[in-house]
Amino acid sequence: MSKQWKKIKLWLKMSIVLPAAYISAVRVRKKDFELRYEVAKIWANMVLRFTKTRLIVEGLDNLPKEGGNLLVANHQGSLDAFIMFSALDIPFSAVGKVEGKKIPILGKWYTTMEMIYFDRNSIKDSLRMVKDAAAFLNRGRNLLIFPEGTRSKSDTLGE
Repeated sequence: MSKQWKKIKLWLKMSIVLPAAYISAVRVRKKDFELRYEVAKIWANMVLRFTKTRLIVEGLDNLPKEGGNLLVANHQGSLDAFIMFSALDIPFSAVGKVEGKKIPILGKWYTTMEMIYFDRNSIKDSLRMVKDAAAFLNRGRNLLIFPEGTRSKSDTLGE
């Protein structure tokens, strides 16, 4: 199969899947957080299947089962959020830049998953984010953060 045909097939699949993903984000947004997490995990697995991304996950037994954990990861690519939802069996929210709200469909899912948004250019908003994150953790919720603040442009870690 030609490379062009593979791209067309992927776009056709996504044109069916993306509206369904949006609708499901709207429908589950007021449901129990664990249910929202399971639905997000289904969508993440689907995206990874469509992109033929194969995960090898090790060390999950090292993650505490109780909540209130800060999950810290390097942000290497555009599939990172999907990878984290697919790989982890513990429900989590995330910290992200305010611009994430504007991403079609993903922004709706980020809000559904109670992402803590903040403006990286505002010290005041950054302080609010830290307070909100501490409150999440104190309530026993797991929270994911990519401390580099953006995707890495290379294989080296960002600042």
